[in-house]
Amino acid sequence: ARHLRDDEDRGHILSLKLVVGKIMLTIVGLFCGASIGREGPTVQVGASLMLQAARWGGMVQARGLILAGSAAGIAAAFNTPLAGIVFAIEEMGRTYEARTNGLVLTAVILAGLASLGLLGNYTYFGVAKDTISFAAEWPLVIACGVIGGGLGALFSLLALKATRRIRRWNTGQPLQRALLVAAVCGLLVAVIGIASGGLTFGTGYVQARGAVEGTPLPW
Repeated sequence: ARHLRDDEDRGHILSLKLVVGKIMLTIVGLFCGASIGREGPTVQVGASLMLQAARWGGMVQARGLILAGSAAGIAAAFNTPLAGIVFAIEEMGRTYEARTNGLVLTAVILAGLASLGLLGNYTYFGVAKDTISFAAEWPLVIACGVIGGGLGALFSLLALKATRRIRRWNTGQPLQRALLVAAVCGLLVAVIGIASGGLTFGTGYVQARGAVEGTPLPW
């Protein structure tokens, strides 16, 4: 949406109607056990609200406000203002401007205050009480970070390639083939969920926190 110049085109991605739809569909999906969380929708909701505020206020910095809303959404979802700021810096890259900087900081601070006021001070994944010694265990931490980053990059690469292949495959009969892809993906998600005893259903928050705290798997 930040790269679109036409306001009507942006409205197809960011609007108040999409905000309501995103929130309602996320709630319905969670009740149905879908593997979704609140973080992704929060980014789009924050960006949509900031863009709508820009329209009402007659502001011209639409791109900066979209970024500020997205960063505020991340900060509120994870209760981590620094994550929102880092996300904004990554997205801006070479187009980083002082005016946008102020918008992002203001939005992130307000989102953080709102999150604290509504939910209180909380840690997303809890607090680890274990201590580690530098000589013996810090190299393992570094290795886990490098391996995790590499696996994340590999996953992103495979996802992008799979998306391109599916788009090319859908060219002939887009509706029928899109429904087929959706049905196959839904079946795979259901099978994996049943095979894992339901661990893959829901937001994944409980499972991630259990992994951080060292909780063993039920099997």
